[in-house]
Amino acid sequence: MTLGKKIKRIRVYRGMTQKELGIRLGYKESGADVRVAQYESNQRRPKEDTLYQIAEILEVSPHNFIQLGEERQEELIRTLLWMEEERTDSLQIFSINNTELQTAKVGICLSNWKIEKILLEWMEKRNEMIKGGISEREYLEWKWCHIGK
Repeated sequence: MTLGKKIKRIRVYRGMTQKELGIRLGYKESGADVRVAQYESNQRRPKEDTLYQIAEILEVSPHNFIQLGEERQEELIRTLLWMEEERTDSLQIFSINNTELQTAKVGICLSNWKIEKILLEWMEKRNEMIKGGISEREYLEWKWCHIGK
């Protein structure tokens, strides 16, 4: 999901208009909605300090706005490779085959207690939402606000 789509998704979820967000960011009322529309359509990219302001106004972790573009994807893979180098038992890579569809996917099992704890909590929250134990709203609040704060 693009940065602009993330901003829009959370803004709409919070029930805020583009104009309201723009004004709270300090833009003049006459062009506040235009600037936010440019961010949401990815015509302009907010500066880092503006992203932190947006996160604060929308009451979410600023980590929601970190993009996992090509460079960051490679960084993620390199991190996993170095995890394996540091401790060969820190991760396992395996294949998940679907013979019916003739497809294969790759799975990774991490042996890092901190990451495992977060992933386990995520799985539990997601399952709790699916089973009706918590609302989608509660799940999104957890997902957008819990990690990184």
